[in-house]
Amino acid sequence: MKYSVNDLRTPVVMIVANNSPAGVTTTEIKNELLEVLDVERSQMRILSGRTDAKITQTIRNVFCTRDYPNVGLVGSGMLRVVNVDGVNVWKVTAKGRAYLKEQLANASKRSARRLLVPT
Repeated sequence: MKYSVNDLRTPVVMIVANNSPAGVTTTEIKNELLEVLDVERSQMRILSGRTDAKITQTIRNVFCTRDYPNVGLVGSGMLRVVNVDGVNVWKVTAKGRAYLKEQLANASKRSARRLLVPT
């Protein structure tokens, strides 16, 4: 599958929430995502003039507020970065927890609807 910044919002917030209260680094989030995502080969190619692939750039952009002000997890207040012993780690905020709760509730409703309504 080809992933966009919007596709990765919920999985990133879930990873950070699952690593609370200690927090998690961007590299740890990237590694965890790459373990579970079914990434298209085209997104795994190293970008011209760069040292990283399209998918890793997309993962980093999830946090960005400048290029993606409407979906950046920092700008939206769902995550915050904290320096712990010289290492920057991501932590989920109350707004991020509320977002996850809403996403899970919506997913449950969609699943129930699929079971009840024949397609």
